[in-house]
Amino acid sequence: MISAGRVRKLERVSSWLAIGTLLFTLFVPGISMASGPDDAVVLPDLPSEPEFAPADNDFISVPDPRIRPVLGNRKVLLVVGHWAGSAPRLDADNIYAMTLGDGRSLRTFVQRASQGKLNLSGVMIKDVDFGERTCNANEIVSAARRGAQQQGVDPGAYDFIFVALSVGCGWGGMAVMPGNWIIGQTMSLDMWAHEFAHNLGAAHGASFTHCPVDGSQVLFPEDCTRIAYADTGDSVSGGGSRLFSASLRRHAGWLDAEGAQTLLVRATRLYFLGRLGSVGRQLILIPRGVAPNRLALELRSSSPPFDIWPAGDNRLTGVWARLFDEATNTISQVQIDATPETATTTDPTLQVGRVLVDRQQGLAVKVCWVGPTGAQLAIALAGQPLPACRAQVDVSQTAVPVAGEDGLIQIPVEVRADGQAVPASAGESMTYNAPSHTRIVDIACGSSNTKWIDPQGSFASCTTHAPGNWSISRPVTLRTDPRVPTTLVADGRAALYMASGEIWGRTDLGVKLVGRVTVTQPFLPRARENERLEVPVAFAEHGAALPALAEQRVEYIAPSYTRIIDIPCGSHDTKRIDPYGKSASCTTHAAGSWGTSRPVMLQVASLAPSGKVSDGSVVFYSAAGTPWAHTDLGLELIGRSATLTQPTVPSGVAGATVTVVTAMRLEGAAVPAAAGESMTYVAPAHTRIIDLQCGSQNLKQIEPDARHASCTTYAPGAWGTSRSVTLKIDDHAPVGDLLDGEAVLRATGGAIWGRSGLEVRVRVSPLP
Repeated sequence: MISAGRVRKLERVSSWLAIGTLLFTLFVPGISMASGPDDAVVLPDLPSEPEFAPADNDFISVPDPRIRPVLGNRKVLLVVGHWAGSAPRLDADNIYAMTLGDGRSLRTFVQRASQGKLNLSGVMIKDVDFGERTCNANEIVSAARRGAQQQGVDPGAYDFIFVALSVGCGWGGMAVMPGNWIIGQTMSLDMWAHEFAHNLGAAHGASFTHCPVDGSQVLFPEDCTRIAYADTGDSVSGGGSRLFSASLRRHAGWLDAEGAQTLLVRATRLYFLGRLGSVGRQLILIPRGVAPNRLALELRSSSPPFDIWPAGDNRLTGVWARLFDEATNTISQVQIDATPETATTTDPTLQVGRVLVDRQQGLAVKVCWVGPTGAQLAIALAGQPLPACRAQVDVSQTAVPVAGEDGLIQIPVEVRADGQAVPASAGESMTYNAPSHTRIVDIACGSSNTKWIDPQGSFASCTTHAPGNWSISRPVTLRTDPRVPTTLVADGRAALYMASGEIWGRTDLGVKLVGRVTVTQPFLPRARENERLEVPVAFAEHGAALPALAEQRVEYIAPSYTRIIDIPCGSHDTKRIDPYGKSASCTTHAAGSWGTSRPVMLQVASLAPSGKVSDGSVVFYSAAGTPWAHTDLGLELIGRSATLTQPTVPSGVAGATVTVVTAMRLEGAAVPAAAGESMTYVAPAHTRIIDLQCGSQNLKQIEPDARHASCTTYAPGAWGTSRSVTLKIDDHAPVGDLLDGEAVLRATGGAIWGRSGLEVRVRVSPLP
C-alpha cells in the first residue's frame, strides 16, 4: 500500500516520464475534443474519449514494482460502492459488463490486444460503504479492501482491484502506473482501457505534427510541433477504446522483445511488416542514437468492436510510426503524423510511396506497398540509399476444400504479381504450414528446385536455385487426421520469401473438416417476451450417443434478447453460468457419456422484437481444448414491434436536398436502444444519401453507392421518437413520387423491429 503522505504535486510533466514514478491519470468530465466526421463513417476520433480529457499532473514516487510481463490468467476484484450517508447510484451490472463481461468489455479488449496472452476474470462485490468522502486515492483503495473483507472476500487473492464509485473529486478515472489498481468515476470502456494502460506502465503519449515535407519525404523530429495526445490508435494517448499500440503490447510482454513478432533493424534492405494482431512479425523497431532511442513501425487492421475504421481509411492503408525510449518499467510514445499537410491527426500513417526521414540519425523508411496481410518497407540506416522496392505479390487460396477423416485433399494456392507469374531469383522459397488436423503430403515444386517436407508433415518448402518464374499455381496436398472435428480450420499458411529471408507475400490456408462428432439444433422454437423455454440441442458420434472423457466441455452462448437460466450437467461435473446469463459451460471430470440431448433453458427479455435470432452457439470441446463440433443456437421471437411511419412527404426540384423524417414509436413511447441495433436506409431511386441522424457514440456508415446507409448503436440508450435522413435528388430525376426507399430498424441479432417506406416527391422546376 502506498503511503498517503508521499503524495506530492508536480507543476509540469516532463516529455519523457522518469522511471520509478506512478501516475494518477485524471479524466475531467465535460470536456470534448472530438474532431469532425469522416466522409463515410463518423467515429469519435479526437480525443479518443469524447466525454473526458485526460490530465497528468499527480504523481506518487515509489520503488520500481517491476510488474512486467503481464501474462496468463489474472484475477480482478471489482468493488462498486458509495459514500456513507448516500444511496448507491451506480449501475453495478453495467459496470461489470463493461469491465469483466463477455461483450464489448475491458476483458475482451485485453484478450484481443494480447492475442490471448492475458486473460482477466474475477468477481464483483457491490453496495460497499466507503465511509466518509475523501479524494485521497490510497484511502479509497484501502476502503475498497476493507469493504471486500467485510463481505468475506480476501482482496489479497486478486491481482487487480478495480474500484467504481461516485467520487466527486473533479476527475473521472485514476490509476497507479505501473501497478494493480484503478479508481473509476465516469464509467465507460474508454476510461477503463485508458487506466489499464497506466497499470501496464504506459504514460500519456504525444504527437509530432506539422513536420517539414520535402517532395515525397516527411522529415522528423526537428521542426515538428509537439502536441499532447492526438493518437487515435492507442487508448492511452487519445484513441478512446481502440486497442493498444504494438509498442505498448511489447512493453506488456504480449509481443516478444525481439524474435518472430518483433524485428530490430540492423541492416539496410527490404522488410515485410504484418498487420498487428496477425501471426508472425507485427512490429519493426529501428534504433536511434539519441532519446527517444526507438522508432516503432506498425500496420493496423479493423478489429470490431474496438478498432473500427472504414475501408480506405488512412489508418488502414499506411504504416504507423511512433518514437519511444526503451525503459525499465514505463513507456511514453510520440506519434509522428506522416500526413502533415492536413490539419487533423486522424490520418497519421505513412502512405505508399512516401518516405519518413530522420536526417540527423541517417534513417529513412519508405512504404513500397500495402496488401491485405502486410506491407513491404524499404529501410535505410547510416545515411545509406534506400533499397529498390519489389513488386507486390498476391498469394491466395482460391477455394476451400471439404474433407472427412483420414482424407486426401488439395488446397489450391496461386501466386501472382500484377496478375502475372512472379519472376524468381536464386535463393527464394515458397513455404507451407499445414492447418490443424492435417499434415502435408506433397507440394508443387519444379524439378530444378529443392523440395523439403518435414517428417511430421507440419511444414514444407520449395527453394529456387536459378532465375526463372514462380508458376502461378502452387497447390499443397494434405491428409487429414484419423479423427477430426467438424469445423473450419484456417490456421495454415503459405508464404513466398525473398532470398534475403523477408516475406514477399503470404496467405492463410484453411479447410472445412467434417468429423464424426456432430452438434445440432433439431428445430427452431418460438417464444414471447419474458417467456422461459427449452431449446433442444442434439449430440451424436456416428449417429449414436457421444461418449465423454475427463475435461471435455460444452459451452453455450445465449442468442440476442435471451439469457441462459440452466443447462444439463452431471452432479460430478462443473457447471458455470455467468451472472448475466450470456454464457454457460459444463466440464466433465471423469469418463461417461454426453448422451444425445443437451438442451439449454433460456428466458426471453422483456423488450424482445419479433423475428428470428440465431447468433447464439453451442460448442463441444475436446479435453485438449480443441473445438470439435458446434452449431448456431436460435429461436423465433414473438415480441413487440416498433411502429415506423413517414408523417410527411418532402418535396424538391431536381438537384435539391431534402430531409425525410421517420417517426418511431413502441407502444406509443420512444423506442429504447440496445447495443448492436441498427437503423438502415435504402434511398429511393434517383436520390443519394448525404447524411443521416446518428449519435456521436454510434457508428454512422454511408455506402459508396450512396443508396444504402446505417446507424449502429454501441451502447444502451434510446432511438427516440424520430430519425432523419438527408437525400440529394439527382439533377435529372423525373417529376413525380419516388416510392421505393425504405427505413428499417433492426435488433441486435438481425431481427426487424419495424420498417417504413421512404418517399420523396420531385416537383417541376420553377420558371426562371
